[in-house]
Amino acid sequence: MLKTPRGVSSGLAFLPPAKNPWLLKLARLGSWLYVRMGNHVRREELYGIERLVRAYQGMQEGTLRLIVAFRHPGVEDGTVVFRLMCGIVGREARRLGIPLRHAPRGYFLFGRDVPLWAGGFLGWMLPLLGAISVYPGRFEAQSINTIRRYVADMPHPVALAPEGQVTYHNERVAALESGTAQFAFWCVEDMKKQSRNERVVIVPCARAYHYDPRDWKGLLALLSKIERECGLDPLDALIPRRVAGPHAARCRGAGEDPRPRHADQPASGRRRGGFLSALLRGRVSGAQRRREPRGPAEPSAVCV
Repeated sequence: MLKTPRGVSSGLAFLPPAKNPWLLKLARLGSWLYVRMGNHVRREELYGIERLVRAYQGMQEGTLRLIVAFRHPGVEDGTVVFRLMCGIVGREARRLGIPLRHAPRGYFLFGRDVPLWAGGFLGWMLPLLGAISVYPGRFEAQSINTIRRYVADMPHPVALAPEGQVTYHNERVAALESGTAQFAFWCVEDMKKQSRNERVVIVPCARAYHYDPRDWKGLLALLSKIERECGLDPLDALIPRRVAGPHAARCRGAGEDPRPRHADQPASGRRRGGFLSALLRGRVSGAQRRREPRGPAEPSAVCV
């Protein structure tokens, strides 16, 4: 039976980070498995990773302070960023022959409300991995001061999302908040007070998620189910001719993808994204036509 709360609950207390080296090592080793089994990310493609590795090298040598500013298009970003900072950077440093003084790590943020809907276990585990709890949409002095101290003084970089929240868009960037730049300016001020001369570097990290071609069967089945429940025309009746026609058959025979291309989308998601957009536009247009009011009937010849 659902229990209803009585009275006003107390505010959520700040969870200070308390890194546990053994748990961190275990999480680093198991992050690749969770990314694939939990987040269902089957393949990773990296571009420009050397720049991030060089920044890690400079930070470990004491020549700069590093902030990783990442795009936030999906709920999987937390695990993916953790794997990037604690696993992929070290692997790529070895591949590129760039020496690092110690294993790369990083600090990241999580919403203080996350344990309420994702489970109290995360409220215990995330601080032990070096995560800093923050209050979305609220200025909380303890969280702000902790992030500021980590950016200026801790031995590993801090990962921040300038968009502030999940956007669910690969190509569209949401309005950027000023917090990332503000922490960089505060870091410069704090280092001047300590007579330090490190540079403050913000490395942008963009990411995008794309469906695997094997997932299209499930997507089309879901669209067909939505059609049936909404009373729309069958799927095949609304597929554009350039997608389901002789051209499509010729492309398949040549080993090409028959779906339309869009220059403003990444190459890996250009064809699949355009195909899905064309299908959805057709369904929306069909639904709108059904709802358009019909004009008044023409008068009959026998009316007087």
